[in-house]
This record gives sequence, C-alpha cells and structure tokens, in this order.
Amino acid sequence: MFERFDEQARQVVVLAQEEAGALKHDYIGTEHLLLGLASSSSPAADILASCGATPDAVRNEIVAVVGEGRAHTSGPVPFTPYAKMALELALRVCLEMRGEMLRSEHLLLGLLRGKEDIAIQVLVTLGVDLDFVAATARRSAGSARQSPGGPPGGSARTPAPRPSTALSLTRLERRLNTVATELASLRAEVRQLTTEVRRLIER
Repeated sequence: MFERFDEQARQVVVLAQEEAGALKHDYIGTEHLLLGLASSSSPAADILASCGATPDAVRNEIVAVVGEGRAHTSGPVPFTPYAKMALELALRVCLEMRGEMLRSEHLLLGLLRGKEDIAIQVLVTLGVDLDFVAATARRSAGSARQSPGGPPGGSARTPAPRPSTALSLTRLERRLNTVATELASLRAEVRQLTTEVRRLIER
C-alpha cells in the first residue's frame, strides 16, 4: 500500500504520527490523520484551511473531544481500526479515480467516507461543509491526474523538511505494510465466516 503514496501523502501520515505523540496519545486515530492533513503542505491542507479547519482549530477540537494523554509512549503506536479503514478507503478512492499515486486528496476523501468517527465529528463541529470538501478534493485530485506536473494553477509544493523524516518514513512503511496484511487477513476471515453462516442457514 505505502509504495503508492506520493510524497505529500507520506508526509501526512508521518505528521499524524508526530501529532499523536505530541498529544501523548497511545494510538493513531482518524483525528490524527485529519490533523496530519491540515498540518501538511498539500492541496488537502489548502481545502481544509479554506473551510476553517486550520491546524490549530483541528488540534484544539481534538483536545476538546478526547483530551490529551497522560504520558509519552515509547515504541510503535498502533493505528485504530477506523484509521486503518480510512487508509484502505483512501486507496480505494485512488483506484476508483484511476490515480497512479495516492495523493493527500485521496486521504481526505477516505476520511470523509467514515461515518461516526472522531475526524468527522471534529469537522462537523468546526462547521465544515463535508459535501463541499469532498467535491473540491475530487476536482483537485482529478485535475492533478490530468496534469502530472503538480497541482492545477501552479507548481508542485515541496513538503517542509523535518528531522529524521527518512527514518520515520522507513518505519512507517513497515507499519503500513503490516496494516495492509492485517486488513487482508480480516477480509479472508469475513469471507470464511460468511460461508459458514450460509451453510448453517441452508441446514
């Protein structure tokens, strides 16, 4: 999965990890992915900012909803099931739109396909028009697919350099590959359970 992420999408996930750590949370949820999007140098960040979902606004609302953790955690921080699903939905959106690379807009659209998760709650509380954001993200991703050189109306934006980014990306790649394997295993289990249920019904 991770090899399909473009540089900005990778930056979003790295920022989500960093923001979770800064808030002393021992997990990476959809709210951290949203904050990573808002804090990134990407078209998705521009879309969110135009609706009032700035990094500070999103961060403050996350603290209001779930609070801060009590202590810094050491070791790998897991993705929540909702966050894993958001990443999978983002990839699905990318494939549906026939994108060669998964972009920040696809990550945003993946989040918007969530139902009752915290990211959606944060956006709604901030008064963000979800339909407008989705439509704008789709237009942006579609325009970028037609213009490989970068976002429409300008040159590609370069993410701001961060310390140890390369190392973070390497660790993140391993973790995302693990997430993809877990999702494939879960889908296989669901198919097996569905088959068993059908057999029971037929009896």
